[in-house]
Amino acid sequence: MSDSRRTYQVARSQQKSVALASALKAEHVQRAGQYFTLLLFGAFVILLLLGLWLGTVAFRSITATQATTDNARLALNSVQNRVRSFDALDAFSVGSGPEGPSMVFTHKLEAGNYENRLYLHEGALVQELAFDTDPYLPMTATTIVDTQTFAFSYDASAGLLTVTTDQGTVDIALRSGGAQ
Repeated sequence: MSDSRRTYQVARSQQKSVALASALKAEHVQRAGQYFTLLLFGAFVILLLLGLWLGTVAFRSITATQATTDNARLALNSVQNRVRSFDALDAFSVGSGPEGPSMVFTHKLEAGNYENRLYLHEGALVQELAFDTDPYLPMTATTIVDTQTFAFSYDASAGLLTVTTDQGTVDIALRSGGAQ
């Protein structure tokens, strides 16, 4: 019986070894599953943060571009609205401002003629309201928009005034030239 007892003990020992190996393998598989889940969660968090960062960068770029475009449009619309508000039949003429040509809109009243003058002065497009006999006085002028460039051309046959500043170019239809 000692052989059978020994065989039994060996068999029992092998069963314990197999059971222990199975338990260790199951624990290893379980830990590997936990590590995989943790790794997958970490990858999702990193991708989420990366997406959030990219979205923020894209939004910042878009809003900066939009602000630049809005500022340019605002400046051009300001010039365009002023010109339209001054425009009247036979009111437009070209004058000589302190730093180049000026747009002059003359308004004829019983008390005398006065002019709305638009011209470039020290890096800004300015508006000056004065009697037509008064000299240009830039210190009394109001700044419309900061710009280093101010150019304009007038097509009398079409009644189209084209104004260019640092912010861009705008075309304005004038009644001064008979345009409707």
